[in-house]
Amino acid sequence: KQWYQRRVRGANKIYFRNLCWERATLQVYTDASLANLDGRKSGSGFVVYLSDGKERNLVAYSCSRVKRVVKSVFGAELYAVSEGLTYCVMLKIFLGDMFGRLPPITVFTDSSQVV
Repeated sequence: KQWYQRRVRGANKIYFRNLCWERATLQVYTDASLANLDGRKSGSGFVVYLSDGKERNLVAYSCSRVKRVVKSVFGAELYAVSEGLTYCVMLKIFLGDMFGRLPPITVFTDSSQVV
């Protein structure tokens, strides 16, 4: 396995795995919680990986308070999927412009209602 290393100012080391671009896909994992933060606010988050089926690299992550009023777990989960998918589409277009191939997107969530 070949590892790539880059120094980031103020941080330790970041390692990137060498991926086969022909098989590369974007994978987004999302989750949300209803009224788990102070003031009964809901939280949501997503993690985006670039994967080729064997190896994967963390590309982005986000964890934040839901910026809308949601009255159910379904609403919070749907908001998290929407935020993660929006970021992935932007990243897909960026990668397509750089490498000439648009990688497919796969969304994973733990909510059976959203699927």
